[in-house]
Parts: sequence; C-alpha cells; structure tokens
Amino acid sequence: MLKKIANIIDRLALGKYTNDLLFAIILFIASFTAITTIIRTQERSLESDLKLKSALIKDAVINQSKLNFLLNDSIGFLDLHNQIYETSDNIIEASFYDINGDLIWGHLEDNPSNKIFEIPEGKDFMGLEGYIYLKFPVLDNTDEPLGDIQFKCSTKQITGEITSLKIRLFVLSSILIITLLAISLWARSKLLSLTRSQAFTTARVELTEKNNSRLANIIENLPRGIAFENKQGYIAHLNQKFLDLLGIDTKIKDVLGLHCNQACAMFASVFPESERFEERTIEIVNNRKIVTDDTLKLLDGRSLTRHYAPVYEDGAFIGNLWAYADNTIETRFYENLSFEREKYMNIIANMEIGLLEVDNDDQILTANNAFLKMTKYTEEDLIGKIGYEILVSEKEAERIKKMNATRIEGESSIYEIEYLTKDGEVRHMMVSGGPNRDIKGNVIGSIGIHLDITKLKELEKLREELIKDLTESNDELSNYAHVVSHDLKTPLRSISAAMSWLKEDNKDSLDEMSQSYLEIVDEALLKMDKIISDTLRYSEIKRKTNTDSNVDLNHITGHLINELKQSYPETKIEINGTLPILTINETKIMQVFQNILDNACKYSDPSKKSRVKISCSLIFGFFEFAIEDNGIGIPEEHAHHVFEIFRKLNNNEGSNGVGMSIVKKIIDSYGGKIWFESEVGKGTIFKFNLPRSLRSATTV
Repeated sequence: MLKKIANIIDRLALGKYTNDLLFAIILFIASFTAITTIIRTQERSLESDLKLKSALIKDAVINQSKLNFLLNDSIGFLDLHNQIYETSDNIIEASFYDINGDLIWGHLEDNPSNKIFEIPEGKDFMGLEGYIYLKFPVLDNTDEPLGDIQFKCSTKQITGEITSLKIRLFVLSSILIITLLAISLWARSKLLSLTRSQAFTTARVELTEKNNSRLANIIENLPRGIAFENKQGYIAHLNQKFLDLLGIDTKIKDVLGLHCNQACAMFASVFPESERFEERTIEIVNNRKIVTDDTLKLLDGRSLTRHYAPVYEDGAFIGNLWAYADNTIETRFYENLSFEREKYMNIIANMEIGLLEVDNDDQILTANNAFLKMTKYTEEDLIGKIGYEILVSEKEAERIKKMNATRIEGESSIYEIEYLTKDGEVRHMMVSGGPNRDIKGNVIGSIGIHLDITKLKELEKLREELIKDLTESNDELSNYAHVVSHDLKTPLRSISAAMSWLKEDNKDSLDEMSQSYLEIVDEALLKMDKIISDTLRYSEIKRKTNTDSNVDLNHITGHLINELKQSYPETKIEINGTLPILTINETKIMQVFQNILDNACKYSDPSKKSRVKISCSLIFGFFEFAIEDNGIGIPEEHAHHVFEIFRKLNNNEGSNGVGMSIVKKIIDSYGGKIWFESEVGKGTIFKFNLPRSLRSATTV
C-alpha cells in the first residue's frame, strides 16, 4: 500500500517530499486507528450500561409488582410506567407482550401494529432510527414464560458523547500530525541549505569536466555538418560530416584551432563564388542574428543549406554555431517544379484561351497574353484594377459581383458575358470560372477561363437570318408546289375529259385496238394525277400545322382494317394489346399506318394464308410500334431503297414509290425513327417509335 502511495507521489512531481508525506500518512493512519478503537470501546461501554439499567428496571418491575394484577389493572400499569421514566432518562418507553408477541400493556407512539419488535438472532438489542430496543423474557414462579418486556431507549446521549469524543480526538491528532510534519520540513530545509552550496559546486565541477567530451560526441554523431567557434573566433568543435559535405580532404585536427577568417578562406575554395561566400559569412557573424536556410551552391553542382545561431550562456556571448545540410535533392525538385510551372505558365500565356485571376474583391492579379489580346489592354492597364469597373458595362458588373459571391462559397460556373475592349468594342466571352484556393483550402479569389465567341455569335446571327430566309423560301416553294400541282392537274383533267368525249363520240367506229390505246391513256392520266398528289403531300409533311389533336390509334387502325378487308379479304389483320392515345395530326398518323398496312397486304405470299399483326410497347422514353407480316419479304440488296422517293422494289402497278418516303418523313418530323427487319420468304416487320411526350393527357 505504501509503495503504491510512493509511486503516486513520484508521478505528481513531489518526489523530494516523499519521506515527509509518507511519515504524515503513517501518523494519520495510526491516529485514525486509535481514535476508531477508543470510540468503539466507548460505544460498547455506553450500550452495556444501557442494557444493565434496563435489566435492573425489569427486575424491579417483576419483583415489586404482582404481574398478574398488572395485566388487568391499567391504573397500576400507568403508575409503574411513570415510575420507569423517573428511574432512567434514557428509557423512554416500556411495554409488555404475551408469548405470541401481542401487546398487553404499554404506551407506543411509533408501533401502530402493537406487535413486538423482533431482535435479530445473535444480537442483544436492535437499533432503529436513533433508538435502541431491548427485550427481556418474563417467567412466573414456576419458570414458565409469561411474555416479554421491551424497552425503547434513546441514543441521543450516547451519540452526543461519541461525537464530542470524535471531534476532540481528531483535532488533537491533526494538531499533532501538523506539528510533527512542520518540524520535519523545517529540519529538512535546514539540512538542504547547509549542503546546497557544496552540492552545487561539486555538480558544476563535474559538468565542466564532462562537457567537452559530451559536446564532442553529440556534434560528431549529428546528421549535419557542425562547426562551433568560441567567442575569440577560433574553431573549437567540428565534426567529420562538416568536412565531408564541403568535400575538403583534410583532418579535423588540422582545422581545430584555426581562426574563423582562416577557416573561411579554406572553405571558400569549394564554392563557385568564393568571395561572396567569405563576405556573406563575415556579414552573418557581425550581425549575430539567427539565419536559417541560407542556400549555397558547390562547384560539383550540389546544394547546401546553412544555418547559423549565436550561442549565449547566462546572457554572455560564448561563440557561433554553424550547421550545414545537403539539400541537393530538394533544390533540384523545386528547380524542376519552378521550371514546369514556368513552362505551363508560358503555354497558358500564349494559348488562344484567355486567363484572368482575381482576388475576392475582383482585383486583377494576373492576365495572360491571350486575354490581353482579346481585350486590347496591357498588363499595366489591368493589374491591380477592379475587373468589373473597366472590363464590362454596369449591367454585366452586377452579374460578375453575384458570380464572385458564389466563388467565395466554393462554387464553379459557366456563363456568357459581354466584355468591352479598350477601344469600346463589344466582345462576347464564354467564361468558365472557379474558386482559387490557398494551400489550406481557403478561397482567396477566382480564376476565369475566357473563350472569345464573338465570331460564333455572328455566325449564330447569320444562321438565324438564313433560317428565316429558308423558311420564307420554303413557304414560297410550298405555294409554288400548290400552284404547279393545280396547273399540272388542269391539263390532265382537260385531256381526261377530251378522251371521255372521244370515246363517247366514236364508240361505234373505234376498233378493239383503239379502245385499248384509249384505256392505256386513261390509266396513265390517273397514275400521273396520283403522282402529283403524292408529291404535293410529301412536300407538305414538315410544314408547321396547328391541327394536332388527341388521336386514339385503336380507332383509326380499326377503321383502316375494315377498309383493307374490302380490298384484301384473304388477309387477317389483328391488333395485339392496346394502342395509345397520342396528341398528333390525325391525317399524318393515318397515312403512316395506311401505307405500311397496305404494303403488308399488297406484298403477301400467295402460297400461304396472309396475316398482319399490330403491336405497341413502351421502351424508355418512346412508344415502339411493330407491324409484322408473313409476306414475300424484302431482299437484302434492295433494303436501302425502301425509304427513297420514287423507288419501287418491284413492278407492282399500284405502287409509285412515294408511300414509304412519306411515312419516314412523317415519323422524322415528330422526332421518331423507323426501320425494318425482313427475310425473303418469311416476312417483314416494320418498326417505328414516337416520343412518349406525344402521349395525350386524357389517356387513362
């Protein structure tokens, strides 16, 4: 235990008072043990006295009274009870219980149950809330138990006496311990004062004798080159590392004792600027101020870092301490880093992208050549100036201020802005700006990359003008197409009418050959009329119209199927699933389905029962429609001609090569795509998709 206490004292830096503190602790423990023993003895004495008094009173009660009479005489009991109180101040209650522990007589204030308090086994009494309860058995003349007498005794007197005794003993022991400890400390201080001077003198002598050897060992084992000059300027200490770093082939003993000027002249020979080395060394010594990271170049290309510190003892100067370290690797690293930085700065400075660096107040720090060329300013015009005050209009200045505020928050952005050149010309710039941070990550400004898009803006303007011109031209062409189609159809109608009149007037005189010629002319006229109509429809596909409406594709395909059944009764056309409701031009979407379904029925395989299936699925953001037939299929060599205008893949007289071109143009005009998969002899699947955005809001 004492050993643990001693360790704790050592950790608390109280080691020099260990003996005194241990002595005080031992005295305290001894006094505490003595006080505890005395108090315990006194408590037992008082308790024994209390039990003795109670026993005497019990005997008096039994001997002086007729107990059987008292059991039934409350007046007699009250007299006896008062007599007990007068006999002893400590006994405040007396009560008698039968052999079952039930109250026969007594005056109880804190025992409403009227049951006797049971004394724990092995004890003579029971303590409870500041009182002691004593129990004595009562026997008759034949030693048969009649019951028990229980006394409630106050412990206030005992407690008071014990408390008073504790206070007196603790005060006396504390005074004794403090007195002994003070005497011990006084004696110790006297002893220390007598020996301090002698001990200090002895230690000083020992340190002086060992100082030189210890210092020499420390200097020799340091990883740096160390040299120490005494206050007279002579080399007092030097390690081999110093000579190795300088590359001087000499021994330490040849350098020790040299004056600083002589040693400096010897060392200067290894530096390319020897005179500068000597001048700088003398300058440092004369100033007597700490110098760090003084870089030196050697003749062999290596770099050294020199550190200097004046040494003082008790405020008095005692010499100069030099430390040399090889930092060739670090120097070359920073030289390479500087070279790379300069190289990339030159690249940035000469590229066609403008770079502008500003601080948090938009004060310009750097601007590369490209930016200067864009704005026609010079560095002197911009460096140190507030950017938004000279480079942009007042309206754009507010935008730049807002952007700078976001830079401080660490945000980057790309925006377009109008710059003003030095001569007032407006230039359009695309700016990519981001925060500029220091080594600690704090935002210190922003860097903007500027791309001059003035020419692009001019081209955009030209494009808009061209689009406008093209739109006007398209409108004119469309009007021209209407006029031409009307003008072309007029003579066709005239020819058709003339042919009808000719046949009517000469029906009896024309032979069979002439009749066939007239029929060929009629068919050619009808075919020419259809080509003109289809060409007109093809030219109008991409014209803007406001005729889009909610079209139920189930309804229009059902209508087309009923019409096609009349022309192709042998073909079975069915819809798999439900088709969507789209907001689209009803005529155009009907042309899409009509042309594809008509081709599927027209090019059926006579050797098998013709069938056509229509289906739709939702794939990503598109409705994908599929129209599958089991017809003759499309040869691979003709596949690339399917959507070309006026290209027919066979000699079918009912085709003019325009239908699928119209389909593709309609699908393209709504941002969709059409394609097909086919195999000769097995059939064809035409697929096309339309954006999901065309879906009607009324679709359930």
